[in-house]
Amino acid sequence: YSDRGLMEVSRIANAAAGSEDRIGDSEQLDQYNYKEAQIHGEVDLSKHVQRLVVHPRHRVDGVKEEAIRELCRKWSWEFMWMDDERRRRIYEERESQDSRLLEVSWSREDRIKAVNKVKR
Repeated sequence: YSDRGLMEVSRIANAAAGSEDRIGDSEQLDQYNYKEAQIHGEVDLSKHVQRLVVHPRHRVDGVKEEAIRELCRKWSWEFMWMDDERRRRIYEERESQDSRLLEVSWSREDRIKAVNKVKR
């Protein structure tokens, strides 16, 4: 990693739950133009891939959006532009935090007793 790339990884790792900082910026990872994964076992693109997240440069670089969408239809993937994916992940992160807080607060016995007193 470059210093800039390492700082980006550290920023994400140390971000507060529910924070926009939990979503990384791959532009900060110098010289890493690809994503690598080690997969041990079968990969079925129609079962193991949920969505294709497309970099915004493909809006203007000559790659036809319809061709990308056709690929997504072929494999039953969701199509998502990277900036839309960022917003989706931030929303989901915040929603999961809200539901966990709600679950914790309502599971506490004193809260339940307080609600029951109000009902009477």
